[in-house]
Amino acid sequence: MKIFNLYTILICIMTLGIYSCQLEQSSASVVKKKITPKLITEKQAIQLAESFLINQGYTDQATNIKLENAVMEPGEFASDIEKLLESRKNLLKLPAYGARQYGDLKKWAVGFEYINAVNNIGRGVSMDSLGGNVRLDPSEIRLDWIDE
Repeated sequence: MKIFNLYTILICIMTLGIYSCQLEQSSASVVKKKITPKLITEKQAIQLAESFLINQGYTDQATNIKLENAVMEPGEFASDIEKLLESRKNLLKLPAYGARQYGDLKKWAVGFEYINAVNNIGRGVSMDSLGGNVRLDPSEIRLDWIDE
């Protein structure tokens, strides 16, 4: 560690003020690296959406989610996780039907078919282009919209 001359420090404090004084040390220099968020790919969007559905109990796969971590759909209320999972179980089919970007490429939509297939109708999981804010969309989607 480099020791600064007391005289240099006093001059710096007196002339520049204690808060604007900047002492540089070559051995302790700090490099600030700007972290740029990374956009996710279609494959990553699909993986996130499939994991979300499994975790939230919408597939035939087991989950150990707790009630406080369940993402409720609009109009969906529960005080018992078992009853909630029972109503969701085996609703949607894996793997995903497909994915597309929308909203000036700022969002991903990943489509899923119902287990009891309805012609060209499914549900969508949406997220932002960084893979955040993952949620099951409250309304059904046309699966051919995913293919556009």
